[in-house]
Amino acid sequence: MFVFLHIIKIILFENEIILLNSPLQFLNYIEYKNQTPLENKIIKRKKILIGFSPKGKEHEKILHLANLLKFKDTQIFKLKNNISPGIFLKITNFRGMIKKYKKLVIGDYNSYISSELYKLSNKVIMIDDGTNSLNFKSLFNLDRKKLEIFSIFKKNIFSHKKIKFNNFSYLKSFIKKQYTKKYIILLGSADVEKNLMTLQDYIYILKEVEKKNAKQKILYLPHPKEKYENYSNYGFKILKTKKNIETFLVFEKFLPNKIIGFNSTAFVTIHSIYGKKIKLKNYSIYSNKNFNKRVHKFKNFYYKIKIYFKKNMG
Repeated sequence: MFVFLHIIKIILFENEIILLNSPLQFLNYIEYKNQTPLENKIIKRKKILIGFSPKGKEHEKILHLANLLKFKDTQIFKLKNNISPGIFLKITNFRGMIKKYKKLVIGDYNSYISSELYKLSNKVIMIDDGTNSLNFKSLFNLDRKKLEIFSIFKKNIFSHKKIKFNNFSYLKSFIKKQYTKKYIILLGSADVEKNLMTLQDYIYILKEVEKKNAKQKILYLPHPKEKYENYSNYGFKILKTKKNIETFLVFEKFLPNKIIGFNSTAFVTIHSIYGKKIKLKNYSIYSNKNFNKRVHKFKNFYYKIKIYFKKNMG
């Protein structure tokens, strides 16, 4: 009830709404806040709403990020399990009819709730939600006059003028002297959990990756949405950490000489932070079995990601 009342108070009386849905969005918001000059001299404690989408360990990772990166003067409220989407939308619409929000910060621009809040706000800051941004031109159809984008991606993927580049300058400020060591971090995929491929297909691909790198130690970093009952049986040593891959690397003394992943947004962020210091190897995976109608759409999307990686990171 305590959290519910605070959420109601925020959406009724605050002029700025910050709605984020993943650890990556939260990390990008921390960068935005630290790279953006204060709009006024009065420092007001930010109230961040974590939306209905986060699953698994994502909310835990968000809280850990706030503490790790010394993100103070902030309160974080979880919407999921504390208020229903229907009640949330009814109250925000009621507030919007009386007075629009002065500013909205969103990451998951493609969600229905974000779209509704967008219409109720005078100014919108879009924080990157990873490779979803590669679909921006084809999916985003809201009024762009009030929109500013804060992105890790090259400007040419957006048909928009107001864009600020996220170079992770704040996160880089935490880096101390580091050394490269011969080992691999394998970034897990949640495609099995998303029902885009079978568990058997994914295990087969992991075994192939293991064969090609048989002489090196491999640590498996599960995707936040991966289920423990799946990845605990893959046969790899699990990298147990509350950090996401970017903050894990920044706070490590010894960096891996190679990171392997499956169309992961982390390649863009890691390249932005470390350049060519760490070798990045991407596998574009998909199942040949058409067991799900969504698979074909994702094949095209994965191809788009692969082209972006090759063009911008080699």
